[in-house]
Amino acid sequence: LILKSIDDSTVFSLGAQASSGWTWIPSVDRQIIMDTYYDTADRELRKMKVGLRIRVVGALTLVTFKGPAVRGPSGTMEREEFEGAPDEDFFSFLVSRIISLGVHLNKNFKWDPDPHELLTNLGLVPIQRRSTTRVSRSLCHKNILEPGVELALDTVLYKIGNFAVTHREIEVEMMKGGSALRASACSRRLM
Repeated sequence: LILKSIDDSTVFSLGAQASSGWTWIPSVDRQIIMDTYYDTADRELRKMKVGLRIRVVGALTLVTFKGPAVRGPSGTMEREEFEGAPDEDFFSFLVSRIISLGVHLNKNFKWDPDPHELLTNLGLVPIQRRSTTRVSRSLCHKNILEPGVELALDTVLYKIGNFAVTHREIEVEMMKGGSALRASACSRRLM
């Protein structure tokens, strides 16, 4: 959900209204995220509405594959997302997933522990770099006290050609063990 102007407390207030029987975890998490998105030279991934990025958060580096977005039962946009450490097992999984979509990658690539070098060896190129300031907070069921849904408010900065772009968006993410119904209710309330 892309926003115009809204503050953190308003977002979290709307999420709480959509979450009867759930409560906020007291802490608010703030992070600076650096993303580099990759694609083939002729934008095969973009044409399929697939995303591939390297994300750096502090000392942590993750590689993320996002499948095509589809409209879910509640009317919200949903997509498969696989994220993991840039190790050989996860990269093997990603390469096979990307090739299964019909994307042409360099099959003679060499393993490299640097994820940027590895993606370049596969024949992918960096297409965009983004800096994101993320403020997030988790909801948990009052009886379970384990996070089920996370609301993240992102302020994203990037360039398109010579133009600097800033936008804000909300992500509603179902966490491991979370409720798809609760995540959907939060999404509908925030729309």
